[in-house]
Amino acid sequence: MRRSANYNNATGSCTLSDMDRLTIPGGLAQAADEDYLENHCVEQPTKLCEFKKLSGRILKTVDSVYQDVGSLDECRELCLNSPYRCHSYDFGDTGEMVCRLSHHSRATLSDIQCGPGDMVARIKTTKLFHGKIYAKGSPNSCAQDVRGSLEFSLRMPYGDVECNVRQQGLGRYLNDVVIQHHDTIVTSSDLGLAVTCQYDLTNKSVSNE
Repeated sequence: MRRSANYNNATGSCTLSDMDRLTIPGGLAQAADEDYLENHCVEQPTKLCEFKKLSGRILKTVDSVYQDVGSLDECRELCLNSPYRCHSYDFGDTGEMVCRLSHHSRATLSDIQCGPGDMVARIKTTKLFHGKIYAKGSPNSCAQDVRGSLEFSLRMPYGDVECNVRQQGLGRYLNDVVIQHHDTIVTSSDLGLAVTCQYDLTNKSVSNE
């Protein structure tokens, strides 16, 4: 079974491939007039899959939600045996005994840069992005519009009430960021991220003896 395809809008040609972004990590590159399509119904040896726990991440876009799931291991089995290519899951994050599955992987998440006065969420995509990135609850006052870019960022000063950065202990700052694929409309493709910064803001003195 083919894993992916490339469609050329200029020539109308379609090229099939038995490889995709998961079998060749980092193999995607920008190409003019090309659309990349991926098959999420490919059967794969799921029993060999390994999952890594990621702290401070939110599954905003999910494909399946299961109630009354008994354990984290049971949730994992639901992901492994899903009818589509499940790459991530969470358990109990949105309610007791709730298991959510998603085709998203870590590749769709962001990096965070911590500075002495602000935190900067930096996003990289494999397709030109049109939309906005903003701090949750502040879609207008702490936001950045994006027009056809592969890389974009949002700067959130620690002391800016509009960006709603929360402090948790000495030098630890948290916030929630939303990546919205349309400037005004919320869609199922939107992604929510929980970002955390650890920065030592205490004064230090240096002596030369």
